[in-house]
Amino acid sequence: MRRYLCLIFAGLAFFALPNFNLFDIMPDFIGAIFIMVGLSKMYMYDGNFEDARKSAKFLLWISVLRLILCFWATSGGRRDYFVPFTFIICVLEAIYMISLFKGLYLGLEYTLMRADSERLVKRVNEAFTMSFIFVIASRLLEFAPQICEIYGQDAELDLSAGASFKMSMAQMKMYVMGVCLVCGLILGVIYLFITADTWIRIIADKNYAPFLKTKYETYLENNREEYVARKVSTLYFLFTLSFVFFFDFYIDGINIVPSAIGIVIAMASGLYVANLLSRGKATTLMLSLAAFISSCASYVFMNKVHLGINYLYWVESYNYKEFTLLESKTSIYASIAISAVEFILCSALVLFILSQMIKLFGKEKRTVAIPMLKFMSVPSLLTLLCAAIIRVFKTVEGHLATNKGVMQYIRNKAYITSESEYLEYMNNPLISQYERISSVSYALSIVSVILAIICVLYMIRIRRFTEGDYQNK
Repeated sequence: MRRYLCLIFAGLAFFALPNFNLFDIMPDFIGAIFIMVGLSKMYMYDGNFEDARKSAKFLLWISVLRLILCFWATSGGRRDYFVPFTFIICVLEAIYMISLFKGLYLGLEYTLMRADSERLVKRVNEAFTMSFIFVIASRLLEFAPQICEIYGQDAELDLSAGASFKMSMAQMKMYVMGVCLVCGLILGVIYLFITADTWIRIIADKNYAPFLKTKYETYLENNREEYVARKVSTLYFLFTLSFVFFFDFYIDGINIVPSAIGIVIAMASGLYVANLLSRGKATTLMLSLAAFISSCASYVFMNKVHLGINYLYWVESYNYKEFTLLESKTSIYASIAISAVEFILCSALVLFILSQMIKLFGKEKRTVAIPMLKFMSVPSLLTLLCAAIIRVFKTVEGHLATNKGVMQYIRNKAYITSESEYLEYMNNPLISQYERISSVSYALSIVSVILAIICVLYMIRIRRFTEGDYQNK
């Protein structure tokens, strides 16, 4: 049980680092996942642990949504269209983090007393108090950079109160962010120090971990069906969440949701199944590691390609060293090879997890969802295939953009006002080909999102059927 307590502490540590210019360098959703996994063998002892687990689940989704909104808010264009939503997300994060800390530490207080470890209760209360202060103060510190981000575009906004030297909000942003970052770091260090001191004592306590282990083994003996039902619920949640990251949608040349994160989450769901079946852990880890490495290689390659594309699009005088890869067809062949390997490995991982789930449901007599799980392989493979094709098309698009005629068209595209001028450009076969590929690539990005949504909704439907099957037994 000590490793699960360590996972909870690791999850809490992810909350310590402050945001930098709206971005969370250590995303809170990863910490929420660690806490959920850590509580997976504790929530049955006390209702407070169950409340903490539910709060961590909500916090995970909120944190992912905030990460996406903050990226769009700082990626150019009208930032003030997106930043107000980050205020709402910030408030929701604070609410669910407080709920998480409350459930977690009240559960610890109750179970520590039952384990004859009352001497640690005072430490737990101190950690909860510090965590509460940390959540409120850190969220207040995040409001100032968000306000600066909204008004940063308005260089005429004068903060000098009529003085001869005028200071705009754009100039103030750097100082405000610096002060908030330093204060956030200090606050995070204090929070982490008190939290670490408390959890190290809890993990090292000679009574607490054995007490939890005994209670867990007793629970398994007496409540096998309920235990499996709860495990299956977590399994569904993780596997469904992984599909949120299995689509490619490029903003400013960057895939905003890296597939590697989805692979890690899918691996977690695969390990859940393997644990319930008592087999398949080695295969899950091997496939996950191979898929993760291929996904990271693909992400690095595509970022390098899009760095070249961005230079071609927006820089008048550029250095060919930044996009040498795009000038030859080697980039296209490399993209096809890397995308094919990633597609094959990710598909193998997803299909293996689905096959394990089918075996589990057959073993536990949850038969209603088995045909639906078999069909789930179709939208899953289509999602991964669509993402692979997008990467190849994006590379081809960049390769064509290295042509001088196509480059000139790209830079003048916004200024074309007549049909005759447009048709004149389209007479160039490379420009015409570029336009077709660009349109198809954008359409596939939309299709990829739709397929990912279908996968998520379909998994939700399967879950309802499965839970209904269990309840009717």
